[in-house]
Amino acid sequence: MTSTKSIIVSNRLVNPDDEADITGKLDFTAERLKVYGRLDYIFVPFWSWYIPADIYKKWNVVIFHMTALPFGRGGSPLQNLIVRGFTKTKISALKCTKGIDAGPLYCQSPLSLEGTADNIYDRADDIIRKAMIPFIKVQQPEPSPQRGKVVYFDKWVCTKKDILRCINSDYEWKDTDNIRTS
Repeated sequence: MTSTKSIIVSNRLVNPDDEADITGKLDFTAERLKVYGRLDYIFVPFWSWYIPADIYKKWNVVIFHMTALPFGRGGSPLQNLIVRGFTKTKISALKCTKGIDAGPLYCQSPLSLEGTADNIYDRADDIIRKAMIPFIKVQQPEPSPQRGKVVYFDKWVCTKKDILRCINSDYEWKDTDNIRTS
């Protein structure tokens, strides 16, 4: 069996020992990927931008999403799960395709939503880098279509005022209009 060649693309390096071959949106281009030669996989944990078609059509791009797909397609999965009262989820590893989080699944792994967001991202990062990526590289599974009801999440966009409303619980909602946020 030949060894698989892969790179990691991520704009969020969660743990101090994390590495990524590409970390910026502007560097994730088909032209830049050519320098790596033959690639069996491009693993993309923690990425917030669309991946161009000229990349996912040419290379085998595996993205990771913090819900049990097809539930929770779209933006801000962690925030959307927490506000809905979930205490656990699954991380989905899926093939990047045209639709948002719509590709077939390689595997899913349980994830606890207990603790702070940093705790959750740390656990997710460990699962992705230490279990899911090695599993995919060694087993080379064929991805399977997603099954179940498709539910989309909206991406959260927070202003400074929104954040102050959340963390300053002593303030009434109407009082935050007078707080300077610049």
